Amino acid sequence: MTPSPILTIAEITALEQSYVVGEGPVLGPARDALANRWDSGLRDRETALRLAFMEWYSCSEPEFLTGLHDNYNDADRGRQTYFPEIFAYVSSSAHADDEVRFVFGWMAKAFPWCCGDTLGDWERDGNSLWDQWRHSGSGPQVSAFADRGAYGQYFAHIRASHPQVFEA
Repeated sequence: MTPSPILTIAEITALEQSYVVGEGPVLGPARDALANRWDSGLRDRETALRLAFMEWYSCSEPEFLTGLHDNYNDADRGRQTYFPEIFAYVSSSAHADDEVRFVFGWMAKAFPWCCGDTLGDWERDGNSLWDQWRHSGSGPQVSAFADRGAYGQYFAHIRASHPQVFEA
């Protein structure tokens, strides 16, 4: 079997475009391309954020809307979600920033059962990250999510719906 080519983030964003503009549930190939990057050792921040989102989104939204097969505890694939591994990577002091706290805080507090096995820990960690972000007094702003595929579309909406966070 020939290995899949490793796509660039721009090519993955192009794969997601049909979903972003409302043309249907087509995120599966983008998720697979992100997983291929991660498994091949391309563990850059953008790959990490977007793959964690896809893993979480595959659990929090139905496949008929997203085109994402729910990988959480999927015995057919012989592994669980990448989410906990990516969370450990991006929450390290070298990578943690307000965007990480915002997106992982939101995902872990909104649908903690889509993050990993220890539900209570994810709820606690999600609320902690969300509170850290809220009290930081800084971004990310909605514009930070532009041109970042389904991840960007989703979190631009979430960020726009929480403008009161920085009000005194």
